[in-house]
Amino acid sequence: MQNIRVQFTVPNVDKVVNLDVKKNGETRMIKYRAESFDVDTQGSSSNLVGLLRDRINNYDRDWDIYHIGTPAEGKIPVTFRLKQYVIKADVRFATEIQDQILKNINLEQNGTRAYACSLPANELGGDFFELSIKNNNLFAIVGDVSGHSFGAALLMAMTKSALQTHLNYNHDPSKIMKELNGLFLSQSNRSMYATMSMVKLDLNANKVELCNAGHLPVLHIIRETGELIYRNQKGLGLGMSNKAKFTNHEFPIQKGDLLILYSDGLIETRDEQMKIRETDHFEKIIKNAFSLSDSPKELAIKILEAVKQSDYSEKMQDDSTLVLIEV
Repeated sequence: MQNIRVQFTVPNVDKVVNLDVKKNGETRMIKYRAESFDVDTQGSSSNLVGLLRDRINNYDRDWDIYHIGTPAEGKIPVTFRLKQYVIKADVRFATEIQDQILKNINLEQNGTRAYACSLPANELGGDFFELSIKNNNLFAIVGDVSGHSFGAALLMAMTKSALQTHLNYNHDPSKIMKELNGLFLSQSNRSMYATMSMVKLDLNANKVELCNAGHLPVLHIIRETGELIYRNQKGLGLGMSNKAKFTNHEFPIQKGDLLILYSDGLIETRDEQMKIRETDHFEKIIKNAFSLSDSPKELAIKILEAVKQSDYSEKMQDDSTLVLIEV
């Protein structure tokens, strides 16, 4: 059996080198440091590196062993990499990708105007949206993957990619929901799920189809009367059951009407007693902000600002996504 004695010293964190490392086309700054250890060995040295790694793996818990060099004259060089910088760099890269996926969208066609935006509560979020026109049908979608982790962000990106692929050849909301449900069920971690609301607006016939997978109701403001209607089609969230049924709910819409899709970050704000508000608070914000002269983008900005100003939380508790369509 091989015996190894390693002489440990106080970690010299002053001798740290900052290196710009290019990964996946992105430049990141990583911190490295090198230490030289006195090593005495007895017996064969064929497994020296593996044994040394076991001995010094917890030498400094803030640093990972990056490289163990060749022993020479009783010493062995070891290069460490700072853990938090690796994690921060990965989070920053993932955040940049998420920002690209969730860029604000402002579009107009045949007199219909629409706007979509999303604000993550943390560096990585689970909200996503889609706003696009396919064969003179406007598709507006808001979804929310459970959690605020790397896993949620990865599943969000995968879901949005799959959604965009389906929209290229499938324009039936219920069939798309069924396919996405199968996607979630195929994941190894069955604790992950998503809610999603999909609106299909026929720009020629002013007809709307709504399919809901456990998400919040779509708000429909009638231009002529100012009445606010909750358009709700109940359904299970994506990834909850392989027996889930998804159906389309059709309703008429008139020129000038407004449709609002949103995520729970906009309704689950806190009042002065730090209690989570009911949905009627968000409804009041919508009614107070609504103006016939505002574009969907202008109205969205007013709604987001009003939600922010009325929230007594120190920071956003959940992602906030908003899609507005003015027919």
